[in-house]
Amino acid sequence: MISYLNADWKEADGGQLMVYQNYNNQKIAPEQGTTVFFKSNELQHEVLVTQQQRMSIAGWLKRDN
Repeated sequence: MISYLNADWKEADGGQLMVYQNYNNQKIAPEQGTTVFFKSNELQHEVLVTQQQRMSIAGWLKRDN
């Protein structure tokens, strides 16, 4: 899970989260108020180069099997 805290983020600021899923890749801007839930151990992903300080809160939901 990632919650973004960046007010007034612009496309040119970069820092988007890229999630690669077969032919359905998604680029998600790190805009304030956006929260993304995904299985980070199953989906290939990366953060693109950023031109500004990027703030977020990340969390992992786990369970013991």
